Amino acid sequence: MAKARIVRSGKDQFVVLPKEIRLKTDTVEIYRQGDETILREVPRGRAFRALINERRRDQGPGVSHATLMAEAKRELAATGPGRARGRGGKK
Repeated sequence: MAKARIVRSGKDQFVVLPKEIRLKTDTVEIYRQGDETILREVPRGRAFRALINERRRDQGPGVSHATLMAEAKRELAATGPGRARGRGGKK
């Protein structure tokens, strides 16, 4: 089993993956299952859609699709490509 290193910078944490486990995308879904933390690759075309779906879950069914799209675009523009909601990496 490969091991990864955790790097801290201010209030942020980064996982440094070994070469044999490098990801092919710049966005991952992260969740906890019991005592495990799981990273799952999000294919490049799905990152924006995933952000929209996350906003829909957070704000409920009464929010229009146009509002969700505008908020997601603002967040992506403010944080730069591939860096929304803590997602980082080079394309």
